[in-house]
Amino acid sequence: MSNVAAPIPIFDRRFVTDDNVFRSVFGTLSDKEWFEVLVQSLSDSEIAGVEFPSFPDEQLQTQIHGHSGRHSISEALIFYTFVKERTYPKIEEISTSYFLDFAAGWGRISRLFLRDFNLKRMFAYEPNLAFCSIGRACNPFINYLCGDYLPDGMLPAGTFNLAVGWSIFSHLSEFAATAWLEEMGRIMAPGGQCVFTTWGLRFLERLRREAEEAAQGKPINWYSKICIDSAGSLDDQIKRYGSGEFVWFTQSTAKLYGEAFVGPRALSHLIEKNALPFDVVVFDAESLAQDAFVLKRR
Repeated sequence: MSNVAAPIPIFDRRFVTDDNVFRSVFGTLSDKEWFEVLVQSLSDSEIAGVEFPSFPDEQLQTQIHGHSGRHSISEALIFYTFVKERTYPKIEEISTSYFLDFAAGWGRISRLFLRDFNLKRMFAYEPNLAFCSIGRACNPFINYLCGDYLPDGMLPAGTFNLAVGWSIFSHLSEFAATAWLEEMGRIMAPGGQCVFTTWGLRFLERLRREAEEAAQGKPINWYSKICIDSAGSLDDQIKRYGSGEFVWFTQSTAKLYGEAFVGPRALSHLIEKNALPFDVVVFDAESLAQDAFVLKRR
């Protein structure tokens, strides 16, 4: 892996006097125009006189997401738009609110939100030290925190107004998912909203189709093969999902990380069983590549 190039640390007085220079310079752009600016930053470190975060090499991006560059930013844009439409109207003042990118990786998702919140109120949490270090190096404008794979009390209580996490609850076991939702209940401000994604019925049915293709000797997606090899009977997993169970399986001996399929009934049951202080505002199984749910802190 090549070295990660961090933004050149040139002192810009605007970062002393301005809560968010990205908002000041690019705040009037449409989301589509803002997306194109971020795409431009793949090759140009400075745009309109503003220094932009850098990117990790394409190999790392592909290793994590299955793609890189414009494609990866485009996927993040779709999630960003989903979050904005369903949460921003309910946040009284975006610029003074606290934002958390949960399990942020190198910071792909939070980059879309960079012009919305005051920079000193933007946080990213990442338990993988390597990813956290890369995220810090690429984007020093966001406060990166490196904690544990289970809640360790690092995050401040009752603070965040919006927390987002792409493709995190699509991997956490029921034990880990419960622990992190309990932690979200602790750290979210009253009325705060969480937007997370998970695998759903669509992916289970896709795996079943690809398993049938593989049995016929046809090539299938490499990631699907990993999932199929660890799933056992996909017919049984689909039945479990349909009955409202929390479906999770893993190929390894890991107790926290695998493939998770959390339907609306399983999510509601988990919240009720553990007396979590959340209401399910939205459960969407169509708009994104993964199912998504919005929780509101009571």
